[in-house]
Amino acid sequence: HLAARVTFHHGLLGGAELDVQTLRRAALLHDLGKLALPEAVVRKPAPLTPDEQTLARAVPHLTADMLAAIPFLAPAAPIVRDMAERMDGNGYPRRLRGERVPLESRVIAAADAYDAMTHARVYRDAIPPQEALLELERCAGTQFDPAVVDALAIAIAELSRID
Repeated sequence: HLAARVTFHHGLLGGAELDVQTLRRAALLHDLGKLALPEAVVRKPAPLTPDEQTLARAVPHLTADMLAAIPFLAPAAPIVRDMAERMDGNGYPRRLRGERVPLESRVIAAADAYDAMTHARVYRDAIPPQEALLELERCAGTQFDPAVVDALAIAIAELSRID
């Protein structure tokens, strides 16, 4: 929902045309590959070992492969595959940089990070929304697309006025 909401701020995103239906599907299903991981890794309340990190880093590819096998979900596969890429090129799996990371992947990455920070996990408590936004802003330009972070902040403000 949040990722799709960000797309309504085309001006901040350079007016790019986005397929909102494909974006929503990718956002909803981006973690599907976690089903292939051992539950002990997915729910581990401590830092992952290097071997466990390797397994976890396979999730985007696993998910993309699953989506690609279903014709109406196939357009979401490349979006999911590239959502762990970073603006500075230090992401994975292809180490894409900047505009080479698909815009849809950049949108989902920022929205997913916000969601992850604002919801409790087995290894940490949730943080307040404003604190999560500050963290996204701190990482804008390295991990996240600054324009996407700006659009996300506007979308979050709009949603909080609606709720």
